[in-house]
Amino acid sequence: VFGEEMTGPNVVLLLLLGCIVTQQSYAAGKTFYQGLVYDQPSYWDTNTKYLNLTVMKQDLPIIAAKGFDQIGFRIEMGDLMLTWDPASNTATYDHQYCAKLKQIAHLLQQFNIAWVFNVHLGEDVPKGFPQSKFHKGYNDTAGVWHPGVWRGPPDLFVGQGVKEPLRRFHTFFARCIAKSNNPVRYYKYSFESCYPSFPNAFASVPMTEKFRHWAKTNNSDLAHWNARWNETNKKWGDVRLPGYINKRWNPFWKHSGLPAVNSNKQKWGDFWRFYLLGVLKHGTYGVSIGDIAASLRIGMPTAKTAFKHYKPVPHWFNMTDLTIEELREAYDLPINATALGIYATKEKDVNEQYLTSYIKDVKELAPPQLPILIWETGASTLTVGQSGQYDWVSIVSKVSHAEGLEGYDVWNFIDWTAKEMKDYKHTSFHLGLHFRNGTKKLAWDFWPTKN
Repeated sequence: VFGEEMTGPNVVLLLLLGCIVTQQSYAAGKTFYQGLVYDQPSYWDTNTKYLNLTVMKQDLPIIAAKGFDQIGFRIEMGDLMLTWDPASNTATYDHQYCAKLKQIAHLLQQFNIAWVFNVHLGEDVPKGFPQSKFHKGYNDTAGVWHPGVWRGPPDLFVGQGVKEPLRRFHTFFARCIAKSNNPVRYYKYSFESCYPSFPNAFASVPMTEKFRHWAKTNNSDLAHWNARWNETNKKWGDVRLPGYINKRWNPFWKHSGLPAVNSNKQKWGDFWRFYLLGVLKHGTYGVSIGDIAASLRIGMPTAKTAFKHYKPVPHWFNMTDLTIEELREAYDLPINATALGIYATKEKDVNEQYLTSYIKDVKELAPPQLPILIWETGASTLTVGQSGQYDWVSIVSKVSHAEGLEGYDVWNFIDWTAKEMKDYKHTSFHLGLHFRNGTKKLAWDFWPTKN
């Protein structure tokens, strides 16, 4: 079911499916989108470049029959931009891939299905790109260290010489889409590589240097920062990015060789002032989201962007000393929609209040003029069972309508790897609405198949 046969090395498929339920109106004539995310364990190793179009043709009638009107794809910078020469400021591109994107667009049009893109920038970069993957592994939710890289480095936004190739990539990408005559609904971005739950990013040398620059610019007295952060740095070169000492971070400290630190709320608050405001918002210390959005519009003037922020209040207040005004400024980006992600990982999460509270917290920060959509959500059958998963998608649909959201996307995790699903112990491997063999779970029938 849904593209089980694929080609290419280490390939796995990410499909974000969405739908308009007969142009269903949810508030003042607005259109409401319902969606599904199709994914599998190693989704960070692949993209639309390896999509089997024959299988896609078989899947689209099934998708359309459920009323879905949107499929989302993932793209890597290095898939479309093959090389970058900083000396001449020139790039080479994969024009065959551009042609394949046009084929995909035409297939979607046959079923009146739109598309969105989850744009991943740092996991596969062009040859010659100034920054590359820097961390050597990641630790999972159980604190187990794994080799390899699965998140793009934040160097991509703060490294030396990255702005121009990023601009060129996005402009070329948007022009490829423009040729298809099937506009992308949203290009979605986030800063997941810098989430505290992914500590590898905090070994970044370029980001450390830019953070020191930010601190010096705001107060050149190192003693001020030592007192504020409760640290004993003897020189500016000793200043590092913040960290934690806990189950998730401890393997990182062990394998990175860095001394473990447990930073206070002031240090974490200052890091986010640097990154959310100094980089992503204003572009003072790196490439901003506005820079990216503008580059897309050069290639396609109607291009729309969405940005998925980290957790809303009160999580920020528990973790940092950021003020509500600073957080609202960080959320107020030159974008077209605010995205969020939320999952029911425990049985106690499967209730309306849990989701409603989360959405209201997002609204506390998000610009009121922008639509809000749940870019990803789900419930793992490993922890809540099939009935709990069914209840969760029912809650998501009901609450999303009640809160006036633009829509939601449910993460449908299909395992197409060699191992059986029972071999996977992490809840995320069981988010899907289908089992590994393609048979449906109870929650799949929440959306009735149209005749």
